[in-house]
Amino acid sequence: MDRVSSESKAIAIAMTLGSSDASKIPAGLTYIGQLIAHDIVPATKHSAEQRQVQPWLNLDSLYGNDLRDKNIVRQSIDNKGYFKLTTIVDKQHSLTGFDFYRCEQNGRHTALIPEPRNDENQLISQLHVLWLRLHNILIRAKIANSFEHARELVTKTFQLVVIENFLAALSDQNIFSYYFSSTTTPNVNLPFDDQDLPFYFSHAAFRFGHSMVRKGYALKTRTSVDTNTGNLFQIGKRLTPEKVVNWAHFFEHGTKKYIPALQLDSKISLPLKNVQSQINSPVVSVICRNLQAGEKAKLANGVEFCNALKHLNRHNRDFSALNCEPLDNFGKSELGNIILANGRKISIEQLPLWPYLLLEAESTGGNSLGVLGSIMVNNVLRKAIIKAPNSVFENQQYNFEYATQCMGKWGEFLQTSNTGSASSPFKLTMFNVYQQLMKMEQQYV
Repeated sequence: MDRVSSESKAIAIAMTLGSSDASKIPAGLTYIGQLIAHDIVPATKHSAEQRQVQPWLNLDSLYGNDLRDKNIVRQSIDNKGYFKLTTIVDKQHSLTGFDFYRCEQNGRHTALIPEPRNDENQLISQLHVLWLRLHNILIRAKIANSFEHARELVTKTFQLVVIENFLAALSDQNIFSYYFSSTTTPNVNLPFDDQDLPFYFSHAAFRFGHSMVRKGYALKTRTSVDTNTGNLFQIGKRLTPEKVVNWAHFFEHGTKKYIPALQLDSKISLPLKNVQSQINSPVVSVICRNLQAGEKAKLANGVEFCNALKHLNRHNRDFSALNCEPLDNFGKSELGNIILANGRKISIEQLPLWPYLLLEAESTGGNSLGVLGSIMVNNVLRKAIIKAPNSVFENQQYNFEYATQCMGKWGEFLQTSNTGSASSPFKLTMFNVYQQLMKMEQQYV
């Protein structure tokens, strides 16, 4: 049984002190990030149910990529290529197609989906179902002419949301423009970048979303909190009407208010902050699990990584323009008050990569990743989309207008979807996709 080091436990405790303020980030992007992670990052815990994860963003978590996955998907689709979805019924409600197609096994209602992690909480499960609903309506509206054509359109739509909404909102704007400009090809080299999904991404950089998780969510409105987040962690259970999410309140749309995520910072809220001395204890601390993952992978700490990046690109003019410098202090973070086993306070040079990247985001206001975190995340996700069998990139170049032109009638909608939202800096948001889905579902009953 693996134990958390005394240093990691001290860091974990410091990360539970205090609470984060609300950010300017829509809460729904927290779970877009989780869907991305489940699509390209292998599960930490090994089990017989675990799928073979590929490091490209192709929605294999929905559609599968090998024989095991295809056998599961085959059971969950009908002979017209529609995903079978479950109607939720109680005395007052009958909601068609809001839950997975499930089979009962050992008292659990197991979702027939390739990626079991997408049923670990009832926000990520409903987001997964939302994309299945989009698949179905594209076929029903005769926009897609087959299961595979619908998959292509859904996958490319997801990639566009990841670029134009998720990364555009959560990245340093200079870094985002560098990686997704239609006129330049990035040439910054990253250290320790010896595989398609480097450990610095899977074990540190892309775990920033844990700091965004709220203590509770108003599932149907944007004001009162009616569901504690801990109550949403229900694996293998049917969705009930009171847990159905109104996604309109979870994503930005024009000037209307939305439920905000918590700030990107070094403070982690309930229900993720319970510090355990052993990783395999009944209640797993996400903080300890993340820190231990970094220890096992022998990741360079934050300052070491930043300095290695600077050295590797010391003659690179592109990199010089990105202004990537290591942090030299803790600011107001509790991380600066950690006392180590030798009785000394932790130094910024000793801070592991994951909390370092959270501290970097905190130092810029907590509404986006810092420069180093943005470089890591944009670099990896750009490659993950380029290498996907269904990709919005053409010859390693990205252009939103061209990508949508290649998507036919559905692409025409995506090009014009932000009409009436002049205040939005995004070319496409998850709200735009959700809004059109709802309209089409009413039209093609």
